[in-house]
Amino acid sequence: MEEASIRARQISQEPAAMDRGHRGAVTSRSDGRHDLEAILTLQRLAGNQAVEMLLQRAPEGAPPATVTTPAPGTVPATAPGTAPAAPAAPDPAKLSGAHWKATADAKWADSSSLSDLDSGFKASMDKFLEMLTANNITTGEYTTKRPKQRAYLLHFSVEVKNGTTAPKDVPKEDGVDIIWDHGDDAKSKKAAGEMVDAFGIVGPAALISNHIAGNAIDMKFDFTKMVKDKDGNNTITYKKDGKEVSRPLKIADEAVMGVKAKGRSISSIGDRELSKAGEDFGVKRHIDNDIVHWSTTGN
Repeated sequence: MEEASIRARQISQEPAAMDRGHRGAVTSRSDGRHDLEAILTLQRLAGNQAVEMLLQRAPEGAPPATVTTPAPGTVPATAPGTAPAAPAAPDPAKLSGAHWKATADAKWADSSSLSDLDSGFKASMDKFLEMLTANNITTGEYTTKRPKQRAYLLHFSVEVKNGTTAPKDVPKEDGVDIIWDHGDDAKSKKAAGEMVDAFGIVGPAALISNHIAGNAIDMKFDFTKMVKDKDGNNTITYKKDGKEVSRPLKIADEAVMGVKAKGRSISSIGDRELSKAGEDFGVKRHIDNDIVHWSTTGN
């Protein structure tokens, strides 16, 4: 900077006309160019590389170039005729689709353990299962407690597939960086449908689910070892409040182990004898198109 200051004083004292071909020389003009070129030269000596290039490239007789620095916080304007940069393409791994099943399984897997149920609901389930076992009915293929992130993915895959919620309107869920909007509604719905298929979703997949609190279970049955009564019916018997209860079951369209339940429905499922038996033990089933689902509320 000391060298720059000395040079500035020299410039202010230089003769009016100097050889333009000499590096750093200036030419006096009544329009003030002498002062402006002195400033530019001073900045060059201070280390301003941009000014250095301007001084080297300026043609003879041309007015000095103006160096403009954008104000802090402003964005430089795009040159006329220059197309704006295209938005970055979304990460394919974040776009909705069947691959989210593997991600959900790795990060937010459903539990299949009865031990993960809420203690109150588990006590009810234990009594219900004990009654079923006494009637030679076995159960399995359980889904018990569910992380809220998984419930979010299941719920909105159904919503987007069915067009109930637009892809752009799906709310965010902490920790789940999925992109539902593919930029085209048809593609977004198709990808959501692939998720529904991959997850094997049977019913509506509630966002606020009893599964999250451990108050629900999805399960299937094996009725093959039941002993028919004298009338040839598959009847279960048990005691409630000291009285014996008998309930003939209709099992042909029930949720059976080894058979997919997706797309199946039982009309007025809460009126089924098996559902009524469950309710006697505090385990309810009320959703017609979710035949595997039992909970404290039936929903």
